[in-house]
Amino acid sequence: MPLAPRIRDVARTCAAWDERAVRAAVTCTRERPSLRHAAVAWDVAFTARRVDLVVLPAVALAAARLSRSGMPSPKTSARAVGTVLLGWAAQAGAKAAWRRPRPDVVALVPTPGSSTPSGHVTNLTVVAVVVHGLVAGSALSPTARRTVAAVLALVVVLTALDRVAVGAHRPSDVVLGTVLGVAVGAACARLRA
Repeated sequence: MPLAPRIRDVARTCAAWDERAVRAAVTCTRERPSLRHAAVAWDVAFTARRVDLVVLPAVALAAARLSRSGMPSPKTSARAVGTVLLGWAAQAGAKAAWRRPRPDVVALVPTPGSSTPSGHVTNLTVVAVVVHGLVAGSALSPTARRTVAAVLALVVVLTALDRVAVGAHRPSDVVLGTVLGVAVGAACARLRA
């Protein structure tokens, strides 16, 4: 069997699994009131616009507070904020190019726009990579640095799971958002090195 038909078969199988997974996640969330309330609350807390308004100043402040000298570094702050803005632009551009429709489920939260990649997950992943880079170069203890890294990873994972559980995205959307976020954060970090 030639390679192209095999790839199409795998792609169809993955797409079918993706749709079944989001349906099962939404059904599970909808049937459990406490889970539904928690998922919707998490989604509201990490709404993209709210995250942008809070995260950009927080990243700039973290860059200033975590510098080894303890003095604000305008260059470091500007790079950190620039990386976060680039991540936002990258996910918006990817959504506009891909134009994948939202999952075919009744979502538990409003879900305008296209689905791939998840903007929430992309943006939070970029922020996590940026903050991790700031913390790694800080005077914090190794234990504190590991704790920050674990908390950042947990927030990204919980947000990814939440976006599927509320029916806003398929698993592949949040995976692609994570990959894009890591790629943007890592590329900007390499440019600074």
